[in-house]
Amino acid sequence: MALTSSIIALVGTGLSTVGAYSQAQTQKDVANYNAAIAAKNQELAEDQAAAQRREGYEAMTKKRQEVAGIIGSQRAAMGASGAQVDRGSFLDLELDTAEKGEIDALGLYQKGLDAAYNTELQGWNYGQQAAGYKAQAGNISPAWNAASTAIGGLSAIGSNFGESLWGGPSTRTGKSRKR
Repeated sequence: MALTSSIIALVGTGLSTVGAYSQAQTQKDVANYNAAIAAKNQELAEDQAAAQRREGYEAMTKKRQEVAGIIGSQRAAMGASGAQVDRGSFLDLELDTAEKGEIDALGLYQKGLDAAYNTELQGWNYGQQAAGYKAQAGNISPAWNAASTAIGGLSAIGSNFGESLWGGPSTRTGKSRKR
């Protein structure tokens, strides 16, 4: 009877050991997969930030061109009236238009830079997540998990087998099973 229960316990320990190894390997694979996804997200965020900077620059350039057209139209209208466009209130109007246009253009550029900065921060966060997942995967050892399970199971088998052979107290409960 003792031999049969020990064999059954040994088979159970073997199955538990295989299960522990498989579970740890799956956890390690999931951590590596998550690290790869986070690294890809970081790369995509960096690409998006570059596009946002470029869009901000293009919006600034477009606004400057728009303002240059407005100033040209103002000068043409003033010149058609026979006034000197480089003096007095006409010059003030032209300078005000240029100033407001430049403020708008720089605002558009800053908006693009701000969006890019926020996206870069998000990309940095993804990079930190990837590093964390890689560290987690590095700390998982399927072999150690399996060995730990096997040692615990074999210890229990040995204790139970010894108790059944010699009728002594169990090391776990301090009581004898035979009466």
